Amino acid sequence: MARKILKKESRERSVPSLQRKLGKRSQNPRVLIVCEGSKTEPYYFRALQDELKLISVRICASDFGTDPMSVVRFALSEWDKDGYDRDYDRMYCVFDKDSHETYQEALKKINFENKQNKLPIYGVPSVPCFEYWIFLHFENRAAPYRQKGKKSAGDQLVSYLNKNHIEGYEKGDKDIFKKIKPYLRQAITRAKKIDIQQSKAGADNPSTKVYELVEYLISIAQ
Repeated sequence: MARKILKKESRERSVPSLQRKLGKRSQNPRVLIVCEGSKTEPYYFRALQDELKLISVRICASDFGTDPMSVVRFALSEWDKDGYDRDYDRMYCVFDKDSHETYQEALKKINFENKQNKLPIYGVPSVPCFEYWIFLHFENRAAPYRQKGKKSAGDQLVSYLNKNHIEGYEKGDKDIFKKIKPYLRQAITRAKKIDIQQSKAGADNPSTKVYELVEYLISIAQ
C-alpha cells in the first residue's frame, strides 16, 4: 500500500548529503531560476535554497506569462536587462509540457541560445507537469499520462498525489519541500533512470529534468 503523508506528521528528517561541507567557496555561482508557476515551483526551490543556504540563487516567476516560451523570454530579458549582460553563471527555465502549445518552441529556443550564442541557459521541463517530480518521491512508475475527459494529465497527477500520498495536496502548497524532503535521493535516482530510458526510446511522457537542477544546486552548496 502506498505511503501517505498525513497532516499530523511533522517530524523533520534531514536529506542525506545536503549538509556536507567540502570546504568554503570564495564565490558562489550566481544562478537565476525562472518558474512557470508563481506558487508550487517557487515555494519548492526557495525551500531547497534555504536548506542549502544558497544566497547567490535568485528564484522568480515569469512576468511575461506562464507558457514555456514566455518563461524562456523572461529569462533572456533578465540576462540582457538594461542593455548589458547580467552576471549570471547559469539560468534555468522551469516549465511543464502538459497542454502548452509553445513547449517544443521553448526547448528549441533554449538549445539555440545555448549552442549558438553560448548563453548559460538550461531547460527544466516536466512531462506532464512538475507534480511528476513530486510523484517520483513515492513511486517508480513511467506509464504515460493522457487527458481524460475534461481532466488534464496534470490535474490527474494532482488528484493522485492528494488521494495516495499527500493528504490535502494542491498546487501552491507552501510546505511541499518539507513534506517530500525525506525521499529526495530516491526521487533523483528514479528521475535519472526514467530520463535515460525515455531518451533511448525517443519519448518524454512521463519525464522530468528537475533532478538535474536539484543536483546542480546541491553541488554548488557543498
